[in-house]
Amino acid sequence: MVAAERAKYFRAVKRLFAQLDKDQDGGITAKEFEIALETPTLIHVFDALELSVEDAWALFRTLDSDGDSRVGPLKFLEGCLRLKGAARSIDAGGQGRTARSWRGMG
Repeated sequence: MVAAERAKYFRAVKRLFAQLDKDQDGGITAKEFEIALETPTLIHVFDALELSVEDAWALFRTLDSDGDSRVGPLKFLEGCLRLKGAARSIDAGGQGRTARSWRGMG
């Protein structure tokens, strides 16, 4: 991804995170995420980011490596970047490795 495209994608993901974080506490909870995935506007945002609803849930589950049902902004951004477009590939085996490698981030 070229720098300008990456910067544009970063801004879009940052706006998406702000929309998902309804209580503005700096993290997205599973409940906030579930509500967002029922909102047509945010579904379109995920589509624009080349993330399906299924990919979005897989992303959330993978990034919630500590199981507290909350994902911070850095983890969310990194996860979206990893899943973008054709580069995404979350499989059952890969999810665990990815979650372990991201522990301690954001």
